[in-house]
Amino acid sequence: ELDLYNLDQLPAFKEKLSELSQKDRRVADNDLVPEAVAIPSSEISEDVKSEIEAAEQSIEAESGGEAPGHWGDLPKTLVNKLEKAGFSTLEDLKGKTLEDLQAIEGVGKASAEKILKEIA
Repeated sequence: ELDLYNLDQLPAFKEKLSELSQKDRRVADNDLVPEAVAIPSSEISEDVKSEIEAAEQSIEAESGGEAPGHWGDLPKTLVNKLEKAGFSTLEDLKGKTLEDLQAIEGVGKASAEKILKEIA
């Protein structure tokens, strides 16, 4: 422990301050912060998936973010997931079952039901 009133310890105090400053800089540069880890969809519980879907839908409802045109009234976040999975229009999804739709990365039961309703 350093005594700030003892001038003989000033060099040690400056060294300690420099050490702490370097640590702060590394944290700011994310050197000490672990990398984000992607969790496979298969490891996420259905409850969590439903909560994520509900949150996305709530955000979309507030922002009015609907994808116009060939996706009907599906929310933009859902459209993005479908496009990422290789689908271009609602027409591409005709004939798919609830289970088929839920197998798409990021599509849960509520979204799958919304797609089926939009296709009908």
